[in-house]
Amino acid sequence: MLSGVVVFFEYAQAFLILIYYWIKALGRLLLVPKIRKNVENEIILITGAGWLNEKRKKLFLLSFIYLKGSGLGRGVAKRFASIGATVVLWDVNEKGNDDTKRQILGDWPGAKVYSMKVDLCDRHDIYRVAEQVRI
Repeated sequence: MLSGVVVFFEYAQAFLILIYYWIKALGRLLLVPKIRKNVENEIILITGAGWLNEKRKKLFLLSFIYLKGSGLGRGVAKRFASIGATVVLWDVNEKGNDDTKRQILGDWPGAKVYSMKVDLCDRHDIYRVAEQVRI
């Protein structure tokens, strides 16, 4: 009998904790405003854009995301271009990189998009092209 009571209270406690976190999440959803960073006129570096992979790196080393082989990267590049960021695409596959650039310019003709061929496995090549981007 005692073990049945203990199990009941454990389930009741778990249920109350679940209700508490549901209410907390609902309160955050409704009451806390979403703060979005303005990236308009910022430079975003996306590597691997020609392979439907992307790395997003805001110049000045603010953030870095690596999305490989999934098609999400091209979408990230398009999203940044759509909100006014300057997008710099790096990839060893020049054809795919230029295809991404054409797609972005086709959707947003006024977007600032630059594509460069970079071997991401060669540190010296990365530094060489990084100097070109800074200039």
